[in-house]
Amino acid sequence: MRLNPKITVLMPVFNGETHVEKSIDSVLAQTFTEFEFIIVNDGSKDKTPEILDQYARQDERIKVYSNQKNRGIVDSLNLGLEKAETGYIARMDADDICRLSRLDKQYNYLENHRDCILVGTQANLIDAEGNIKGETSLPALDTDIRRELFYGRNVIFHSTVMFKNDFKFLYRNYAYPAEDYDLWLRLLNKGKAHILNECLMDYRLNPGGISFLNAIRQIEITKKIRDEVLLKMEIGDMPPTKPGRIKKFYSKVLKKMSSSKTHSVEWTLLKILTILLNPSDLLHIKNFRWIEKYRYYRDYISFVHGFREDHTGEAK
Repeated sequence: MRLNPKITVLMPVFNGETHVEKSIDSVLAQTFTEFEFIIVNDGSKDKTPEILDQYARQDERIKVYSNQKNRGIVDSLNLGLEKAETGYIARMDADDICRLSRLDKQYNYLENHRDCILVGTQANLIDAEGNIKGETSLPALDTDIRRELFYGRNVIFHSTVMFKNDFKFLYRNYAYPAEDYDLWLRLLNKGKAHILNECLMDYRLNPGGISFLNAIRQIEITKKIRDEVLLKMEIGDMPPTKPGRIKKFYSKVLKKMSSSKTHSVEWTLLKILTILLNPSDLLHIKNFRWIEKYRYYRDYISFVHGFREDHTGEAK
């Protein structure tokens, strides 16, 4: 019996008989072998249950849990998260395929970068027959990923992700069908993200999938989540970093200018200064609000650059 797995591979499946075997085989063939493989059968009506039972009998790392009726991806993922026994969660979809070294490279990256909480990969885009139609070119660095997420662009492919399970976050039903975007925002409040610049996944383009069928609603929900979760996020919870320094003189000047009339010379100069100054300098100015959009600007630099304030308003 295998003891102490280091990774939980989590895969929900609903009526996945067409591709699920290839997906499972790609996980079982990984060069990294110390994992548990939790598969949640979400009330499938095809041959999926029989296929899963057969694999579970052949490999003790596989644990199959079943919903009596179809409950949806959020409840299925949360069931898997509640059953997970490790500190790392590797997501997997039932129609995608892992490259052999996927788990190995993601696990090693997180182990060697303790400030990173989430790591994704680039992916080959494949059709229903498995033919490669292209590949992703996603931003790799934390700041670039945060910038895209801030503007509502989800550049982290769900089934390529491995994340730390330290905070026991669950997916939220109200965020569906952008439940992954919602989770990324909450995870990035606790650490950094990175995308490995290798195609370690074959991501299947599925015209019948959630992303295609719910495209309009996904855009609407993403905007709602961004407004309700990200822009209202407590700055004090942001990962600390060392900001630039601003002289007290400038702080006083900017405070005075911030109370100037909208069309005054001082107000115009203030706008120029906010462009020229290091963004972190502005976080040193307690209760500084020069226009209504300034809070949006503060939220942007807080999230994208990882700055935070303590309770006195001093930036860290």
